[in-house]
Amino acid sequence: MRWRAQFQNFARNRKNAKAAPGNAVFEEFLAAKRSVVTARTRGAGAALAKRVARDVVRRVKNNFRNRTRGTIPVQLLAFKHRSSQLLDVLAPTRARGWLGPFDRVIKGGDVDITLVEMSFLDHPEATLDCLAKVVKAETGAMGIQLHFDDDRCLDIAPYLVLAMAKRDLAPIFTGGRIKRELQQVIEAVRLRRPLNMGRFKLDHWDFYNVHAFPLHQRRAANTSRSQTRHLDPQARERVQDALVDSINAWLDHPKLDMELTADGRGKIKNIVGEMLDNAERHSTPDTMDGDWTVAGFMARRNAQADDEHFQCSIAFVSIGSTIAESLDSSPAAVAAVVEEYVSAHRRNTDPEVLKTVMAIQDGITRVAASASEGRGGTGFQDVFDLVVDLGDTHLEGCAAKVTIVSGNACLKMHGPHAIGKRATGDPYAPRQIWFNGTNESKLPPESAFAFRMQQRFPGTLVTMSFVFTPMRIDGEN
Repeated sequence: MRWRAQFQNFARNRKNAKAAPGNAVFEEFLAAKRSVVTARTRGAGAALAKRVARDVVRRVKNNFRNRTRGTIPVQLLAFKHRSSQLLDVLAPTRARGWLGPFDRVIKGGDVDITLVEMSFLDHPEATLDCLAKVVKAETGAMGIQLHFDDDRCLDIAPYLVLAMAKRDLAPIFTGGRIKRELQQVIEAVRLRRPLNMGRFKLDHWDFYNVHAFPLHQRRAANTSRSQTRHLDPQARERVQDALVDSINAWLDHPKLDMELTADGRGKIKNIVGEMLDNAERHSTPDTMDGDWTVAGFMARRNAQADDEHFQCSIAFVSIGSTIAESLDSSPAAVAAVVEEYVSAHRRNTDPEVLKTVMAIQDGITRVAASASEGRGGTGFQDVFDLVVDLGDTHLEGCAAKVTIVSGNACLKMHGPHAIGKRATGDPYAPRQIWFNGTNESKLPPESAFAFRMQQRFPGTLVTMSFVFTPMRIDGEN
């Protein structure tokens, strides 16, 4: 109805709308409408003008009461549907199924969603399904309570994705439960506000065992106006320095008493720079102006036990073209190698998964100049090597892990497939990881490590976990 649109515009334009409940704003709207109608009909006489205004307002008010139950949050009244690549892929029917506030009070209600075992490292499919469930619920619910039931943060990546999603979701999240250790990480990483959470009741002692590499984000994709944006000082250069400084600070913990070597600092800066540069250039290949989000933390675990250790989690997220999609524009020589591998195994494995497996091999790149000169295409293998080196530990169950989620493809690097291997006796041979027992390209990848997910992710997510263990005194077991 016409008055609904008028009411919503009134709520959006009201400066202090967020400070008042929806019904209070509605009463102000009725008063304003009464004044407008009275002014328009005053030429017919004051008494008639007053009666007409009263009748119009009564009809609007009765319609509102007949069609609604309870109070509509003014934040929802003032919200317009927003489309985004992330939300539209996680919930493909969102655009046509999204309900306005007046339809929600008739059909919708409050929804409780429990998020548990949130980790792309260990449960990638279930984690992505949980995030999709949140997006789908937003299309028609009046309010959503999110309950985070993990005792601690298992992986920072799901919370990065949720924060990115919340930028364009309706403001109908009304709270929920969350464990204290998870609060500590979210606060330290500076994700509380992007996740639209209220203040936590934490004190400075809560952060004694949590050390953060805070949230860093590049501006939205395709928003640069600089004609020399690839030559300008880059945000990724600041992130490179920040991550090196963070990891060095983690290692400087009194229980660890270590530091990065100059070579280690250089490797981390190079790897981070290449990861973020790839996100910018390959996620939006037409403009090479993509976005990225990155954060991480180190948390002390089992402080009073024999297996005390420091769990580290770092994740990179980019929305846009997937790894497989970006590989479609690779030079002819690379495309031929990729097609040969995909054709050999497409009966056993999804082609998108096979392309993603191929893309992480040394020397596979979509940049023609790099391919022709035999360089480039080593970024992923460098990441795997670095994570395994950093997370070299004697503790059982704490081995380093890396998971890549891109489109419908998921690759899990851990156990026997943690790092790529070179040809025997050749230290300069390209590193390869084929996810099978003999590490041969002529065999298909094992489905436990390279597989297709039902839910699609619109871009690329790389998350990693590794452990630092305290220095043991000679004579200790």
